[in-house]
Amino acid sequence: ADFSGNSIGHEGTSALSDALQSNSTLEELKLCYNGIGAAGAQSLANMLQFNRALKSANLARNDIGDDGAVAISAALESNTTLTELDLQARWNGVKISATGAQAIAKMLAVNRSLTSVDLLRNDLGDGAAAIVAAAKQNGNIKTICGTEKGQTKISFRDYELKALDAVLLSFDLEVNRALTSLNLCRNKIGAGGARA
Repeated sequence: ADFSGNSIGHEGTSALSDALQSNSTLEELKLCYNGIGAAGAQSLANMLQFNRALKSANLARNDIGDDGAVAISAALESNTTLTELDLQARWNGVKISATGAQAIAKMLAVNRSLTSVDLLRNDLGDGAAAIVAAAKQNGNIKTICGTEKGQTKISFRDYELKALDAVLLSFDLEVNRALTSLNLCRNKIGAGGARA
Protein backbone atom coordinates (compact mmCIF):
# COMPACT_ATOMS: atom_id res chain seq x y z
CA ALA A 1 0.00 0.00 0.00
CA ASP A 2 1.47 3.33 -1.04
CA PHE A 3 0.17 6.32 0.92
CA SER A 4 3.15 8.53 0.06
CA GLY A 5 2.60 12.28 -0.14
CA ASN A 6 -0.90 12.28 1.33
CA SER A 7 -0.24 14.41 4.44
CA ILE A 8 -1.94 11.84 6.67
CA GLY A 9 -0.03 13.06 9.76
CA HIS A 10 -0.55 11.54 13.21
CA GLU A 11 -4.32 11.06 12.94
CA GLY A 12 -4.15 9.14 9.66
CA THR A 13 -1.10 7.15 10.79
CA SER A 14 -2.89 6.18 14.00
CA ALA A 15 -5.99 4.97 12.13
CA LEU A 16 -3.89 3.05 9.60
CA SER A 17 -1.76 1.49 12.35
CA ASP A 18 -4.85 0.34 14.23
CA ALA A 19 -6.16 -1.33 11.07
CA LEU A 20 -2.83 -3.04 10.36
CA GLN A 21 -2.32 -4.52 13.82
CA SER A 22 -4.27 -7.64 12.90
CA ASN A 23 -3.79 -7.55 9.11
CA SER A 24 -2.24 -10.78 7.88
CA THR A 25 -1.73 -10.04 4.17
CA LEU A 26 -0.20 -6.57 3.57
CA GLU A 27 3.57 -6.92 3.12
CA GLU A 28 4.65 -3.45 1.98
CA LEU A 29 3.76 -0.04 3.43
CA LYS A 30 4.97 3.27 1.99
CA LEU A 31 4.31 6.38 4.05
CA CYS A 32 6.90 8.81 2.62
CA TYR A 33 6.24 12.57 2.79
CA ASN A 34 3.31 12.42 5.19
CA GLY A 35 4.29 14.74 8.03
CA ILE A 36 4.56 11.81 10.43
CA GLY A 37 6.19 12.87 13.68
CA ALA A 38 6.95 11.11 16.95
CA ALA A 39 3.27 10.48 17.79
CA GLY A 40 2.64 8.84 14.42
CA ALA A 41 5.83 6.81 14.80
CA GLN A 42 4.58 5.61 18.21
CA SER A 43 1.36 4.40 16.55
CA LEU A 44 3.42 2.55 13.93
CA ALA A 45 5.60 1.05 16.67
CA ASN A 46 2.50 -0.25 18.46
CA MET A 47 1.36 -1.85 15.21
CA LEU A 48 4.78 -3.45 14.60
CA GLN A 49 4.55 -5.24 17.94
CA PHE A 50 1.53 -7.21 16.68
CA ASN A 51 1.64 -7.28 12.87
CA ARG A 52 3.42 -10.36 11.51
CA ALA A 53 2.82 -9.86 7.77
CA LEU A 54 4.55 -6.56 7.01
CA LYS A 55 7.98 -7.03 5.42
CA SER A 56 8.76 -3.46 4.29
CA ALA A 57 8.06 -0.11 5.95
CA ASN A 58 9.14 3.01 4.08
CA LEU A 59 8.84 6.00 6.44
CA ALA A 60 11.33 8.18 4.57
CA ARG A 61 11.15 11.95 4.55
CA ASN A 62 8.91 12.35 7.56
CA ASP A 63 9.73 13.91 10.94
CA ILE A 64 10.27 10.71 12.93
CA GLY A 65 13.00 12.20 15.17
CA ASP A 66 14.51 10.59 18.25
CA ASP A 67 11.29 9.75 20.08
CA GLY A 68 9.92 8.04 16.98
CA ALA A 69 13.18 6.16 16.36
CA VAL A 70 13.27 4.96 19.98
CA ALA A 71 9.66 3.71 19.78
CA ILE A 72 10.12 1.94 16.44
CA SER A 73 13.41 0.41 17.56
CA ALA A 74 11.86 -0.97 20.74
CA ALA A 75 9.07 -2.59 18.71
CA LEU A 76 11.55 -4.10 16.25
CA GLU A 77 13.55 -5.76 18.99
CA SER A 78 10.85 -8.45 19.01
CA ASN A 79 9.45 -8.17 15.45
CA THR A 80 10.52 -11.13 13.32
CA THR A 81 8.99 -10.31 9.93
CA LEU A 82 10.04 -6.80 8.88
CA THR A 83 13.06 -7.02 6.55
CA GLU A 84 13.24 -3.44 5.20
CA LEU A 85 12.99 -0.14 7.09
CA ASP A 86 13.52 3.29 5.55
CA LEU A 87 14.01 6.19 7.98
CA GLN A 88 15.84 8.54 5.60
CA ALA A 89 15.27 12.11 6.80
CA ARG A 90 13.96 15.11 4.90
CA TRP A 91 16.77 17.58 4.19
CA ASN A 92 15.05 20.26 6.31
CA GLY A 93 13.00 18.05 8.63
CA VAL A 94 13.27 16.64 12.13
CA LYS A 95 16.21 14.26 12.15
CA ILE A 96 17.28 11.30 14.21
CA SER A 97 20.23 12.28 16.41
CA ALA A 98 22.62 10.27 18.60
CA THR A 99 19.83 9.37 21.04
CA GLY A 100 17.71 7.72 18.35
CA ALA A 101 20.81 6.22 16.74
CA GLN A 102 21.75 4.46 19.99
CA ALA A 103 18.26 2.91 20.15
CA ILE A 104 18.57 1.76 16.52
CA ALA A 105 22.01 0.25 17.23
CA LYS A 106 20.61 -1.59 20.27
CA MET A 107 17.76 -2.96 18.13
CA LEU A 108 20.13 -4.05 15.33
CA ALA A 109 22.13 -6.04 17.85
CA VAL A 110 19.12 -8.31 18.55
CA ASN A 111 16.84 -8.13 15.47
CA ARG A 112 17.55 -10.96 13.02
CA SER A 113 14.92 -10.27 10.35
CA LEU A 114 16.01 -6.84 9.09
CA THR A 115 18.36 -6.89 6.11
CA SER A 116 17.91 -3.32 4.80
CA VAL A 117 17.78 -0.07 6.76
CA ASP A 118 18.12 3.43 5.29
CA LEU A 119 19.28 6.09 7.74
CA LEU A 120 20.81 8.64 5.37
CA ARG A 121 20.39 12.39 5.89
CA ASN A 122 19.91 12.15 9.66
CA ASP A 123 22.20 13.77 12.25
CA LEU A 124 23.24 10.56 14.01
CA GLY A 125 26.31 11.97 15.75
CA ASP A 126 28.40 9.33 17.49
CA GLY A 127 25.49 6.98 16.94
CA ALA A 128 26.51 6.48 13.30
CA ALA A 129 29.56 4.47 14.37
CA ALA A 130 27.43 2.50 16.86
CA ILE A 131 24.97 1.64 14.07
CA VAL A 132 27.78 0.46 11.80
CA ALA A 133 29.23 -1.69 14.60
CA ALA A 134 25.80 -3.20 15.37
CA ALA A 135 25.12 -3.89 11.67
CA LYS A 136 28.47 -5.70 11.40
CA GLN A 137 27.76 -7.70 14.55
CA ASN A 138 24.25 -8.56 13.32
CA GLY A 139 25.51 -10.26 10.17
CA ASN A 140 22.16 -10.13 8.33
CA ILE A 141 22.23 -6.43 7.49
CA LYS A 142 23.14 -5.82 3.84
CA THR A 143 22.67 -2.02 3.79
CA ILE A 144 22.18 0.92 6.13
CA CYS A 145 21.92 3.35 3.22
CA GLY A 146 19.08 1.69 1.32
CA THR A 147 21.21 0.30 -1.50
CA GLU A 148 20.13 -2.87 -3.29
CA LYS A 149 22.02 -6.15 -2.98
CA GLY A 150 24.23 -6.65 -6.04
CA GLN A 151 23.74 -3.07 -7.22
CA THR A 152 26.65 -2.09 -9.47
CA LYS A 153 25.97 1.66 -9.84
CA ILE A 154 24.75 4.02 -7.14
CA SER A 155 24.17 7.75 -7.39
CA PHE A 156 23.81 9.96 -4.34
CA ARG A 157 24.40 13.10 -6.41
CA ASP A 158 22.99 16.25 -4.74
CA TYR A 159 21.73 14.26 -1.74
CA GLU A 160 22.98 16.80 0.84
CA LEU A 161 25.01 14.00 2.45
CA LYS A 162 27.34 14.94 5.32
CA ALA A 163 30.32 13.30 7.00
CA LEU A 164 28.11 11.09 9.19
CA ASP A 165 26.39 9.75 6.07
CA ALA A 166 29.81 8.72 4.81
CA VAL A 167 30.26 6.64 7.97
CA LEU A 168 27.10 4.75 7.02
CA LEU A 169 28.23 4.49 3.39
CA SER A 170 31.48 2.89 4.53
CA PHE A 171 29.44 -0.10 5.74
CA ASP A 172 27.60 -0.42 2.43
CA LEU A 173 30.86 -0.17 0.49
CA GLU A 174 32.33 -2.96 2.59
CA VAL A 175 29.30 -5.25 2.20
CA ASN A 176 28.36 -4.60 -1.45
CA ARG A 177 31.09 -6.35 -3.42
CA ALA A 178 29.31 -5.83 -6.77
CA LEU A 179 29.55 -2.02 -6.74
CA THR A 180 31.61 -0.60 -9.60
CA SER A 181 30.40 3.04 -9.67
CA LEU A 182 29.51 5.45 -6.85
CA ASN A 183 28.50 9.07 -7.54
CA LEU A 184 28.81 11.36 -4.50
CA CYS A 185 29.06 14.55 -6.54
CA ARG A 186 27.89 17.80 -4.90
CA ASN A 187 27.38 16.69 -1.32
CA LYS A 188 28.80 18.02 1.96
CA ILE A 189 30.87 15.03 3.00
CA GLY A 190 34.08 16.95 3.64
CA ALA A 191 37.43 15.59 4.78
CA GLY A 192 35.90 13.81 7.80
CA GLY A 193 33.54 11.90 5.57
CA ALA A 194 36.28 11.02 3.11
CA ARG A 195 38.26 9.46 5.98
CA ALA A 196 35.28 7.29 6.95
